[in-house]
Amino acid sequence: MKKYNVMMVDDDTFTNELASMVINWSSDASYFSVREHAGEALRELRELYNRNSDKFPDYILLDLKMPEIHGFDFIREFEASFPQRKDKTYFIITTSSILKKDKKEAFGFNSVIDYLVKPIPGDYIENLISRGYHQVKQMNNCNL
Repeated sequence: MKKYNVMMVDDDTFTNELASMVINWSSDASYFSVREHAGEALRELRELYNRNSDKFPDYILLDLKMPEIHGFDFIREFEASFPQRKDKTYFIITTSSILKKDKKEAFGFNSVIDYLVKPIPGDYIENLISRGYHQVKQMNNCNL
């Protein structure tokens, strides 16, 4: 069974620690990277991309409200920097924002497949790694 590579980009240390603990406890260990700074995440992605690494993420869990680079700007930068991965890497927005305009903008990107209002459900990441994303764009925790 294929294991999916996942990167989490979130400036909230507590959220990142919880996600990492879930992965470490899971028997479905795969490549899981956590970055608290968007710039650091983009540097790691460039390295993986340039090496044509099999660890390049299939999914990126992305916080919207980060101090260095806003989540939507991160997606734009990703699409410009990694055009060959544009249709192979999918974003899951993880945010505290319940604003309809944020959700609408998020789903304006073809690569955004889900919008989760924090906290992230406990088994979400583990299921993502072990099975991938098997749902159409859904309305988790808030309506458009």
